[in-house]
Amino acid sequence: MNKEEIYNLLRRKNIWYEITEHQAVFNMKELENIDLPYKESDGKNLFVRDDKKKNYYLITMKGDKKIDLKEFGKKIIHVA
Repeated sequence: MNKEEIYNLLRRKNIWYEITEHQAVFNMKELENIDLPYKESDGKNLFVRDDKKKNYYLITMKGDKKIDLKEFGKKIIHVA
């Protein structure tokens, strides 16, 4: 799905959404330079995969939280 198809789906389902587009950032420090409407609710996405490159995971979490990716791999990736 492209962006417009996703927006159309949200409208059809009467799901409220708000769009804030900004340049890509690669760490939370870079995010400080972006003017976002809800700074207290920032989040981050981590796109990870298993060692065999067969399974991919999108981890979404609060911006001020940390994740132990080795522990994630032991608990989640090696179970899949």
